[in-house]
Amino acid sequence: MLTRLLPLLVREGRGERRLARLAATPAVAGGTPESLRHLLAVVRSLFREPATLVVALLALLAALPTRMMVTLGPVFAVQRVGWTDAEFTQFAGGPALLAGVVGALLGGWLVDRVGHRRVVAGTLAAIALFFMAIVASEPWWTKTAVVVPLLLFGIFFDMTLKIALVALFMQVTRVRVAATQFTIFVALSNLCNALGGAVVVPLDHWFDYRGIFAFAAVFALLTLVLVRYTPARSLPVPVAS
Repeated sequence: MLTRLLPLLVREGRGERRLARLAATPAVAGGTPESLRHLLAVVRSLFREPATLVVALLALLAALPTRMMVTLGPVFAVQRVGWTDAEFTQFAGGPALLAGVVGALLGGWLVDRVGHRRVVAGTLAAIALFFMAIVASEPWWTKTAVVVPLLLFGIFFDMTLKIALVALFMQVTRVRVAATQFTIFVALSNLCNALGGAVVVPLDHWFDYRGIFAFAAVFALLTLVLVRYTPARSLPVPVAS
Protein backbone atom coordinates (compact mmCIF):
# COMPACT_ATOMS: atom_id res chain seq x y z
CA MET A 1 0.00 0.00 0.00
CA LEU A 2 2.82 2.38 0.89
CA THR A 3 4.51 1.86 -2.49
CA ARG A 4 1.27 2.87 -4.24
CA LEU A 5 1.11 6.13 -2.30
CA LEU A 6 4.80 6.95 -2.78
CA PRO A 7 4.42 8.45 -6.33
CA LEU A 8 2.07 11.09 -4.91
CA LEU A 9 4.95 12.43 -2.82
CA VAL A 10 7.52 12.50 -5.62
CA ARG A 11 8.35 15.62 -7.63
CA GLU A 12 9.56 14.96 -11.18
CA GLY A 13 11.14 18.38 -11.64
CA ARG A 14 11.84 21.71 -9.99
CA GLY A 15 8.79 23.78 -9.24
CA GLU A 16 6.40 20.83 -9.24
CA ARG A 17 4.23 20.55 -6.18
CA ARG A 18 3.83 17.42 -4.09
CA LEU A 19 0.33 15.93 -4.37
CA ALA A 20 0.00 17.87 -7.62
CA ARG A 21 -1.68 14.86 -9.21
CA LEU A 22 -4.68 15.33 -6.91
CA ALA A 23 -5.48 18.81 -8.22
CA ALA A 24 -5.06 19.84 -11.83
CA THR A 25 -3.92 23.38 -12.58
CA PRO A 26 -6.20 25.58 -14.70
CA ALA A 27 -3.79 25.37 -17.63
CA VAL A 28 -3.86 21.59 -17.65
CA ALA A 29 -7.57 21.37 -17.04
CA GLY A 30 -8.26 23.77 -19.91
CA GLY A 31 -6.38 21.53 -22.30
CA THR A 32 -8.32 18.36 -21.59
CA PRO A 33 -11.43 17.18 -23.42
CA GLU A 34 -14.58 18.97 -22.23
CA SER A 35 -16.51 15.85 -21.28
CA LEU A 36 -16.30 12.08 -21.05
CA ARG A 37 -18.21 11.84 -24.31
CA HIS A 38 -15.72 14.13 -26.04
CA LEU A 39 -12.82 12.17 -24.53
CA LEU A 40 -14.21 8.89 -25.89
CA ALA A 41 -14.69 10.50 -29.28
CA VAL A 42 -11.08 11.68 -29.33
CA VAL A 43 -9.78 8.26 -28.26
CA ARG A 44 -11.92 6.61 -30.94
CA SER A 45 -10.42 8.96 -33.52
CA LEU A 46 -6.93 8.13 -32.28
CA PHE A 47 -7.43 4.42 -32.71
CA ARG A 48 -8.56 4.88 -36.28
CA GLU A 49 -5.02 5.98 -37.13
CA PRO A 50 -2.56 3.32 -38.36
CA ALA A 51 0.28 4.56 -36.11
CA THR A 52 -1.82 4.23 -32.95
CA LEU A 53 -3.07 0.79 -33.99
CA VAL A 54 0.52 -0.36 -34.55
CA VAL A 55 1.53 0.72 -31.04
CA ALA A 56 -1.57 -0.99 -29.63
CA LEU A 57 -0.65 -4.23 -31.44
CA LEU A 58 2.90 -3.92 -30.18
CA ALA A 59 1.60 -3.48 -26.63
CA LEU A 60 -0.56 -6.58 -26.97
CA LEU A 61 1.91 -8.86 -28.75
CA ALA A 62 5.54 -7.78 -28.19
CA ALA A 63 6.06 -9.54 -24.85
CA LEU A 64 4.08 -12.65 -25.81
CA PRO A 65 7.17 -14.90 -26.29
CA THR A 66 8.71 -14.08 -22.90
CA ARG A 67 5.30 -14.25 -21.21
CA MET A 68 4.98 -17.75 -22.68
CA MET A 69 8.31 -18.56 -21.07
CA VAL A 70 7.10 -17.28 -17.69
CA THR A 71 4.16 -19.69 -17.88
CA LEU A 72 6.14 -22.61 -19.26
CA GLY A 73 9.28 -22.02 -17.19
CA PRO A 74 8.33 -23.84 -13.98
CA VAL A 75 7.07 -26.91 -15.85
CA PHE A 76 10.11 -26.94 -18.14
CA ALA A 77 12.50 -26.63 -15.20
CA VAL A 78 10.93 -29.53 -13.34
CA GLN A 79 10.16 -31.89 -16.21
CA ARG A 80 13.17 -31.37 -18.49
CA VAL A 81 15.90 -29.75 -16.44
CA GLY A 82 15.22 -31.97 -13.43
CA TRP A 83 14.83 -29.31 -10.75
CA THR A 84 12.60 -29.75 -7.75
CA ASP A 85 9.83 -27.25 -6.99
CA ALA A 86 11.94 -25.85 -4.16
CA GLU A 87 14.95 -25.36 -6.41
CA PHE A 88 12.88 -23.46 -8.97
CA THR A 89 11.38 -21.29 -6.23
CA GLN A 90 14.86 -20.41 -5.00
CA PHE A 91 15.89 -19.56 -8.54
CA ALA A 92 12.81 -17.39 -9.16
CA GLY A 93 13.20 -15.51 -5.88
CA GLY A 94 16.97 -14.98 -6.17
CA PRO A 95 18.94 -14.93 -9.45
CA ALA A 96 15.84 -14.48 -11.62
CA LEU A 97 14.65 -11.51 -9.56
CA LEU A 98 18.08 -9.89 -9.77
CA ALA A 99 18.22 -10.44 -13.54
CA GLY A 100 14.85 -8.70 -13.88
CA VAL A 101 15.98 -5.70 -11.85
CA VAL A 102 19.19 -5.36 -13.90
CA GLY A 103 17.20 -5.68 -17.13
CA ALA A 104 14.82 -2.92 -16.06
CA LEU A 105 17.63 -0.57 -15.02
CA LEU A 106 19.64 -1.18 -18.17
CA GLY A 107 16.51 -0.80 -20.29
CA GLY A 108 15.85 2.66 -18.88
CA TRP A 109 19.48 3.68 -19.35
CA LEU A 110 19.51 2.49 -22.97
CA VAL A 111 16.23 4.24 -23.79
CA ASP A 112 17.74 7.54 -22.62
CA ARG A 113 20.80 7.06 -24.82
CA VAL A 114 19.67 5.36 -28.03
CA GLY A 115 15.90 5.84 -28.05
CA HIS A 116 12.89 3.70 -27.28
CA ARG A 117 12.33 2.31 -30.77
CA ARG A 118 15.90 1.05 -31.08
CA VAL A 119 15.75 -0.58 -27.67
CA VAL A 120 12.41 -2.26 -28.43
CA ALA A 121 13.72 -3.52 -31.78
CA GLY A 122 17.05 -4.67 -30.35
CA THR A 123 15.41 -6.43 -27.42
CA LEU A 124 12.93 -8.27 -29.67
CA ALA A 125 15.84 -9.44 -31.83
CA ALA A 126 17.67 -10.57 -28.69
CA ILE A 127 14.57 -12.44 -27.49
CA ALA A 128 14.35 -14.27 -30.83
CA LEU A 129 18.02 -15.25 -30.50
CA PHE A 130 17.39 -16.31 -26.91
CA PHE A 131 14.70 -18.80 -27.94
CA MET A 132 16.83 -20.04 -30.83
CA ALA A 133 19.63 -20.68 -28.34
CA ILE A 134 17.28 -22.69 -26.14
CA VAL A 135 16.23 -24.81 -29.12
CA ALA A 136 19.85 -25.37 -30.14
CA SER A 137 20.88 -26.33 -26.59
CA GLU A 138 18.33 -29.17 -26.27
CA PRO A 139 21.05 -31.86 -25.80
CA TRP A 140 22.22 -29.98 -22.67
CA TRP A 141 18.85 -29.14 -21.10
CA THR A 142 19.62 -31.32 -18.11
CA LYS A 143 22.80 -29.36 -17.36
CA THR A 144 22.16 -26.56 -14.89
CA ALA A 145 25.28 -24.68 -16.05
CA VAL A 146 23.67 -24.29 -19.48
CA VAL A 147 20.03 -23.74 -18.55
CA VAL A 148 20.47 -21.19 -15.76
CA PRO A 149 22.28 -18.56 -17.90
CA LEU A 150 19.69 -19.01 -20.66
CA LEU A 151 16.78 -18.52 -18.28
CA LEU A 152 18.44 -15.48 -16.73
CA PHE A 153 18.92 -13.92 -20.15
CA GLY A 154 15.24 -14.53 -20.90
CA ILE A 155 14.12 -12.75 -17.72
CA PHE A 156 16.63 -9.96 -18.34
CA PHE A 157 15.32 -9.31 -21.87
CA ASP A 158 11.70 -9.56 -20.73
CA MET A 159 12.16 -6.69 -18.27
CA THR A 160 14.24 -4.63 -20.69
CA LEU A 161 11.47 -4.93 -23.26
CA LYS A 162 8.80 -3.91 -20.76
CA ILE A 163 10.68 -0.75 -19.78
CA ALA A 164 11.33 0.16 -23.42
CA LEU A 165 7.65 -0.35 -24.28
CA VAL A 166 6.56 1.93 -21.43
CA ALA A 167 8.93 4.60 -22.78
CA LEU A 168 7.43 4.09 -26.24
CA PHE A 169 3.89 4.46 -24.89
CA MET A 170 4.82 7.68 -23.09
CA GLN A 171 6.45 9.11 -26.19
CA VAL A 172 3.61 8.55 -28.64
CA THR A 173 0.66 9.54 -26.43
CA ARG A 174 -1.11 12.80 -27.28
CA VAL A 175 -0.86 15.52 -24.68
CA ARG A 176 -4.58 16.24 -24.24
CA VAL A 177 -5.53 12.57 -23.76
CA ALA A 178 -2.16 11.25 -22.59
CA ALA A 179 -3.40 9.57 -19.40
CA THR A 180 -6.26 7.76 -21.14
CA GLN A 181 -4.20 6.70 -24.14
CA PHE A 182 -1.28 5.55 -21.99
CA THR A 183 -3.67 3.57 -19.77
CA ILE A 184 -5.07 1.77 -22.81
CA PHE A 185 -1.56 0.82 -23.96
CA VAL A 186 -0.61 -0.43 -20.49
CA ALA A 187 -3.87 -2.39 -20.21
CA LEU A 188 -3.11 -4.09 -23.54
CA SER A 189 0.41 -4.83 -22.31
CA ASN A 190 -1.00 -6.40 -19.14
CA LEU A 191 -3.44 -8.41 -21.24
CA CYS A 192 -0.39 -9.79 -23.04
CA ASN A 193 0.63 -11.45 -19.76
CA ALA A 194 -2.56 -13.48 -19.72
CA LEU A 195 -2.44 -14.06 -23.47
CA GLY A 196 1.04 -15.55 -23.17
CA GLY A 197 -0.20 -18.13 -20.72
CA ALA A 198 -3.29 -18.87 -22.81
CA VAL A 199 -1.26 -19.50 -25.97
CA VAL A 200 0.87 -22.13 -24.25
CA VAL A 201 -2.13 -24.42 -23.71
CA PRO A 202 -2.92 -25.19 -27.40
CA LEU A 203 0.75 -25.12 -28.37
CA ASP A 204 1.44 -27.78 -25.75
CA HIS A 205 -0.97 -30.10 -27.55
CA TRP A 206 0.67 -29.54 -30.95
CA PHE A 207 4.39 -29.26 -30.14
CA ASP A 208 7.01 -30.40 -27.66
CA TYR A 209 9.18 -27.91 -25.77
CA ARG A 210 11.49 -27.47 -28.73
CA GLY A 211 8.57 -26.62 -31.01
CA ILE A 212 7.10 -24.13 -28.55
CA PHE A 213 10.43 -22.34 -28.17
CA ALA A 214 10.85 -22.24 -31.96
CA PHE A 215 7.36 -20.73 -32.27
CA ALA A 216 8.31 -18.05 -29.73
CA ALA A 217 11.47 -17.19 -31.70
CA VAL A 218 9.55 -16.80 -34.96
CA PHE A 219 6.83 -14.76 -33.27
CA ALA A 220 9.41 -12.36 -31.80
CA LEU A 221 10.87 -11.80 -35.28
CA LEU A 222 7.43 -11.15 -36.75
CA THR A 223 6.62 -8.66 -34.00
CA LEU A 224 9.89 -6.89 -34.76
CA VAL A 225 8.39 -5.76 -38.08
CA LEU A 226 5.82 -3.65 -36.22
CA VAL A 227 8.53 -1.47 -34.66
CA ARG A 228 9.36 0.02 -38.04
CA TYR A 229 5.88 1.53 -38.27
CA THR A 230 5.70 3.04 -34.79
CA PRO A 231 5.72 6.85 -34.67
CA ALA A 232 8.91 8.48 -33.47
CA ARG A 233 7.07 11.11 -31.40
CA SER A 234 3.66 12.31 -30.35
CA LEU A 235 1.35 13.68 -33.03
CA PRO A 236 -1.37 16.33 -32.73
CA VAL A 237 -4.67 15.18 -31.30
CA PRO A 238 -7.14 14.57 -34.13
CA VAL A 239 -10.46 16.37 -34.24
CA ALA A 240 -13.10 14.06 -32.80
CA SER A 241 -15.95 13.26 -35.15
